Amino acid sequence: MNSFIHLEKELRLLSKQIISISKELETHRNLSTADREARYDHIKMLARKYPIRNAKLRAAHESTKKAYFGLLTLLSTAAQQDHTEDQRLFLQRIAAGAGYTLDFEEWMKARKMIEEELANGNQIQLEENTYSLLLDGLLLINLTGAATAEELRMSAELSIVLNVAQPELKMLAQLAKSLIHQSEEEFNSIVATDPVKWRGMFTHHIPVDWLKNSKIYCGSYEEIIGGEGAYNAIHKLFKINERLEVVFKVKENSLVQKDDVIVKYIKNGEENCILSLRSGRVFYRELKKNINIDQKMVSISVFIGSCFNQLDTPKT
Repeated sequence: MNSFIHLEKELRLLSKQIISISKELETHRNLSTADREARYDHIKMLARKYPIRNAKLRAAHESTKKAYFGLLTLLSTAAQQDHTEDQRLFLQRIAAGAGYTLDFEEWMKARKMIEEELANGNQIQLEENTYSLLLDGLLLINLTGAATAEELRMSAELSIVLNVAQPELKMLAQLAKSLIHQSEEEFNSIVATDPVKWRGMFTHHIPVDWLKNSKIYCGSYEEIIGGEGAYNAIHKLFKINERLEVVFKVKENSLVQKDDVIVKYIKNGEENCILSLRSGRVFYRELKKNINIDQKMVSISVFIGSCFNQLDTPKT
């Protein structure tokens, strides 16, 4: 029970405001027509123009997609009978990106089906879309301005049903908050739960520039790899006073926090450290220069990147 209460508290940290995706979508809110069908058609048109392209959801089985939208509908109508226009638009954008078409009335039928499945204790098959569902749910319930207590309770409860660990839900809430605020700073401060698990995920929501900017250069050092035979020649050529000795090095893809030591080495009798400039995933880039048959000079650059970034090769 304490864990459940804590999950609800974490979800309550989400923002009470969200920025509209464009002025055109803002204009849609001011439509004065009373024709419900015309409004739905307009929403669908905007959704096709601004789809949320979730490749994994698009590749999923039709039954998975139906369960996905049924759960989203269940979450977003927990405290009300119908969606707001923002929520309808968000759902339709996800559907358009997944290559799925479903009328709003059918969404409500999907909700009823999911309620029955949950009531019977049946397992919900989401394939590889469990975390994406929870993130979309957190975004969806906050489109009204602030999620209700009932919606937050249901989100926390659903995460338990889907066997999502508390730290993972907390991380998803942090990601949702950064997206709602459109805050790159908040995105960069997300505390990841795993260095590899999240790579390449949620890129349909995370701005490309955030991922590009998330790679930060922390420092570099040089090592000589090879035999001792030509050491004196290398010493003169590269003006190296003493062999560099690495006494500590964080394994690549490990998670570190700001100011953690990534590499510690001794050079010229002095201890040097390369520190993490922020929390994130560690990766290295090596540049090798052949000295002779036996030895190489290796320049190793140290970087911190986002756990969501699929690409490991940074620009220098």
